[in-house]
Amino acid sequence: GIWALDKNFSISFINRKFAEFLGYSENELIGKKITSLMGAEHARDYGVRKKSGKEGKSEQFECRFIRKDGSTSWLLVSGSPSVDTTGNFNGSFAMVTDISSLKAAEDKLARNEKKFRHIFDAAPYLIISVNRQGIIVDCNKKIQDVLQYDKSEILGRSFDSLISGADSAAIREHFRETLTTGAAKNQTFGMQKKDGTEIGVSISSSGLKDQHGTFFRIVCIIEDITELREMQESLLRKNEDLAASFEELTAIEEELRHHHEILLKNEAALKASEEKYRRIVETANEGIWMLDPDFNTTFVNRKLTEFLGYREEEMRGESITRFMSKEDARDHAHRRQNRIAGKSEQFECRFI
Repeated sequence: GIWALDKNFSISFINRKFAEFLGYSENELIGKKITSLMGAEHARDYGVRKKSGKEGKSEQFECRFIRKDGSTSWLLVSGSPSVDTTGNFNGSFAMVTDISSLKAAEDKLARNEKKFRHIFDAAPYLIISVNRQGIIVDCNKKIQDVLQYDKSEILGRSFDSLISGADSAAIREHFRETLTTGAAKNQTFGMQKKDGTEIGVSISSSGLKDQHGTFFRIVCIIEDITELREMQESLLRKNEDLAASFEELTAIEEELRHHHEILLKNEAALKASEEKYRRIVETANEGIWMLDPDFNTTFVNRKLTEFLGYREEEMRGESITRFMSKEDARDHAHRRQNRIAGKSEQFECRFI
């Protein structure tokens, strides 16, 4: 589209395309102040642009215009001043492009980014994203709980600097595998907290591809398994103690048998614990359910729809109690108050 303005910034000429952008006829626009067609926030700012035009400066800017039917059009304006034969300002001329679809896409992208950033930060595991060089470019809020760092302290650092020295070669091989095959699952490492203490972690990584199909980013899901490691080490120490004492305790066989039964129970507990952690890791893609302040459904992921057998569009906008059994729905009022009070909790619930 094209417009021409006189020295008072009233429209002296527009082409058919510009008129179509705003839903007017060409005659309806001639003589109008250009600011009368702008959104209020841009009309206020246009005084600065008027000054620039009078000073002979060209510029390009995005501006929200109000169409004749009241809807909005976003236009990219490339304006240049016009001067008379004596060099005095006598108006301006602009080429105008409709960028409404681009702005709508940008707004949608911003909303999606905000939604998924919330999911990212609310995840129950530490998630760290690194580039191909192993430099940390993002992490979620669990960094404070797991490693005691603030996010600002860790961005830009080498991921390798967080790994215990004995595991440095192993983590590099873990990343090479991810960049080659797209994933590396459930590998254990020692990781250094800010205070220097070491924790045991299980890391599962996935590669993200760019538009050329090349892996450019690695997303690491990190689970603290320190407690499990301590149980394993404790069990190993007990095995060693029992093996060393076996010959000396032959005279108290019954007591040894009793200890052996305890050992078997510990082994069973360890296997149950190992199975529990394995299931957690293998189902890291858990069901996610987001609610608005009125506890109506705003988002569910694919895994949750598989759990309940509904389509996403069937659940969106519905109250969470709509899917609960009657007795659990009645109890949910108490849980609602806990959520409103900012309390977290874990509970079992029967869904229909």
